[in-house]
Formats: sequence, C-alpha cells, structure tokens
Amino acid sequence: MEPVLLAMQAQGRLRPEVNVAGLSALLVDACLLALLHGGHRDQREVLRDWQDRFSLLMSGALAPGAAVEGRRD
Repeated sequence: MEPVLLAMQAQGRLRPEVNVAGLSALLVDACLLALLHGGHRDQREVLRDWQDRFSLLMSGALAPGAAVEGRRD
C-alpha cells in the first residue's frame, strides 16, 4: 500500500499533511478487519465492507478535488 500512497502523494493527490506510513497501516488493518469480520454471507459482502472502509479512510486523506474512483455493484 505504501508505494501506491507515496506515488499519489508525489502527484499531489493526497493532502500534504498525510502520514503515508500511518495511512498505509490503517488501510491494511481495515482490509484485515473486513476479511475477519464474521457477519458476511459471501465474498461480495466482504468486498463491499472493504470498499466502505477504504472509501472512509481515503476521503480524509485525499487532496481537495481528488476523488476515489471505484465501481459499485
């Protein structure tokens, strides 16, 4: 995760004050929590849970005007 976030920071897509190492750790933890959560019925729910967590974390880290682009099924 960290190399991708560093590239985004170099492109100006992240807020300058974002701690890339911390955000990277949070995103990995959020992914693990989504996978380990026991309430999912299928893989689609796991993916939806991960997308929701990812979007929430990234919404605070993105520079104004940048957007998280993704597909919602």
